[in-house]
Amino acid sequence: MTSLPQLVAEELDVPLTAVDIVMGDTDLCPWDMGTFGSLSIRQFGPVLRAAAAEAKAVLLEIAAERLQTPVADLKVDAGVVVHKTRRFEADELRTTH
Repeated sequence: MTSLPQLVAEELDVPLTAVDIVMGDTDLCPWDMGTFGSLSIRQFGPVLRAAAAEAKAVLLEIAAERLQTPVADLKVDAGVVVHKTRRFEADELRTTH
């Protein structure tokens, strides 16, 4: 199934290859009723898109705090946080406690 990872990748602005969704593996996921055609996109699409949008917002908030700049000055481009002409990989934004 490609449609759900595409929704997530689009919202996060990352390559499709960066998204891995596990469905149907009862060792990893709880049992469900099945997808029945296009039902999975209608049921899970909005939820996954909202979760990806929230994750992106959190990433930008962390980056803004770490870089001491307003969130409005940042964007995500191909999975990398961009501030003006500088690009920051997620690893560069990690802090240690």
